[in-house]
Amino acid sequence: MSLLDDAFWDAVDAARGNEDAAFPILKAKLTNPAPALIQELRWLRSRYADDTDDILKEALGRVAEKWRARRGEETNPSL
Repeated sequence: MSLLDDAFWDAVDAARGNEDAAFPILKAKLTNPAPALIQELRWLRSRYADDTDDILKEALGRVAEKWRARRGEETNPSL
């Protein structure tokens, strides 16, 4: 996993699966990124330019869905 992936998962974990609550947490994590994360953010910004926040929100939604699915499997292991 990349450092950006880790930031997404950390934010979703902190928000307990709520992507709306995870967004400000993610933005705070990305405010002062580690040097290795800067390169990933530059790629994201160069690829998506002005839509970066929208892309982050969309990705957070997908990560949150996976997070909730994993939590559901943990509570219902027979499924």
